[in-house]
Amino acid sequence: MATLQGLAELVAGSLGLFAATSGVSEGSGDTAGPGRGAESRPDQHDESATNAAATNGGSSDAPGADNAASTPGAADTPARLFVDDERLADAIPLCVFALGPDHEVKVWNREAEALCGTPREEVLGTTEVSVAFYQDGRRAMTLADKVVEAPETAEAEYGVNRSDDVSYTRYEDTSTMLDARGEEVEIWFTATPVYDDDGTFLGVVEMVQDRSEMVEKRRAVESLVGEVNGTLSAIGDGELSARASYEDTTGALEPELLGVIDATNRMAENLESVVREVEGRTEELVGDIEETADVAEGIRETAADQREDVRQVVDEMGTLSANMEEVAASAQEVSSAANEARTAAETGQEAGTRASTATEELERTGENLVEQISELESHIESIVDVVDVIADVADQTNLLALNANIEAARVGADGSGFEVVADEVKGLAEETRTHTEEITQRIERVQSQTETTVDAVGDSNERIHEASTQIGEALTSLSEIADAVDEAAHGIEEVASANDEQAATVEEVTSLAETVEESAEAVERSVGQVADTTKSQEETVVELAAQVHELSNDE
Repeated sequence: MATLQGLAELVAGSLGLFAATSGVSEGSGDTAGPGRGAESRPDQHDESATNAAATNGGSSDAPGADNAASTPGAADTPARLFVDDERLADAIPLCVFALGPDHEVKVWNREAEALCGTPREEVLGTTEVSVAFYQDGRRAMTLADKVVEAPETAEAEYGVNRSDDVSYTRYEDTSTMLDARGEEVEIWFTATPVYDDDGTFLGVVEMVQDRSEMVEKRRAVESLVGEVNGTLSAIGDGELSARASYEDTTGALEPELLGVIDATNRMAENLESVVREVEGRTEELVGDIEETADVAEGIRETAADQREDVRQVVDEMGTLSANMEEVAASAQEVSSAANEARTAAETGQEAGTRASTATEELERTGENLVEQISELESHIESIVDVVDVIADVADQTNLLALNANIEAARVGADGSGFEVVADEVKGLAEETRTHTEEITQRIERVQSQTETTVDAVGDSNERIHEASTQIGEALTSLSEIADAVDEAAHGIEEVASANDEQAATVEEVTSLAETVEESAEAVERSVGQVADTTKSQEETVVELAAQVHELSNDE
């Protein structure tokens, strides 16, 4: 096995604590053997030096410790470090000890003495390092003992952990132990097998680090983090009044870390304030959204009504357009009829003029007839007078005949001829009287008829006069009607023209109404989408409000 100097170099190499390059030869190397990363290159001493080192337990007086240059064969050995093995091991600020292949303790530095309370002299050369290391006798083997037994298979043999962050073989573990003061400390330790250039197993170096302060700090940090996490979890569960509270009884944490508590509480206070404000704003938003939803629904209904109204307008405009076409046709017919009426009025006016002239002539004829009948009546009255005279003559003749008969009777036979004449005269008088009576009767009838005729002619004349007056008035009315019909004809022509223009306008309005209907349908769809979106937003906001309310009241 190599000398203690080689193991010391191994320890120093494992920790990266080699001395300055001025005191290290090119032959000194790292800890691992061939094929296991950096190679370990212990000094090539002669057997007497090796035995001396083993016998003296690494004493500073061992041959080859300080004066290798004066030793036989020194020219063939690599240069040594400028310090001896013991001082080199003591310079390492960790508990370090080394075991040979037979479990013999080869190195036990000053930090090992301080940690375990066992003097170096009581440990070096012994084979039960666990007794010196674990004061309570809790373990029969140290990690180094296990690695000595199975340098490359300790993981499988003893279930120890192989380090995966180095390129050479190293095992590590954590545990607790009682230190020299009898206090339990947290330790992290590693064990590294060492080989020479030929791959021969030389021993194991174990390094132990007191991690109590680190573990205590870690536990304090974990406790601090747990308190912060618990507070944050409580806040996350709705307990907005939750606040973190932590007291560093060990003094393991820096003030900067303890500031996390205050920062967390400030964050919690800010969050609670924000949530309260959000809750208020959310309630307002719920009201606004509900109002908006109602308005949107009303707009959608209004849009639907407007669309229906526009549809009715389109239908009515279509009907109006058809009616306008009918009106246009009727206006044309009325215009033609008006023209015919105007012609008829003019013809009627001319006929009325002729009728008026004829009536005037008839009136004059009637007046002449009245005059002639009046003259006839005068003549008839004269005839009546004559008839009266004739009647009187007949009466007198009859009286004369009667007297003649009387005289004839008185004279007897001499008067027979006179009697005959008297009879004839009497007969003639009787006949004359009879005819006179008939003439009188006829004259009376003629007079009666004449009077009736006169009255009728008078009435007719009056009626003819009235008719003449009415015909004059009718002519005036016909003239006015003709003028009115003429104006109406012109007006109807203008109405027909305006109706044509209005029909064209109605067609344009109908087309525009159809476009408005399409726009109304699009607006209705858009408003429907807005209403649906608003309804969805309302549901979302209501749900959000419920969550915020639950968050703010779940305490």
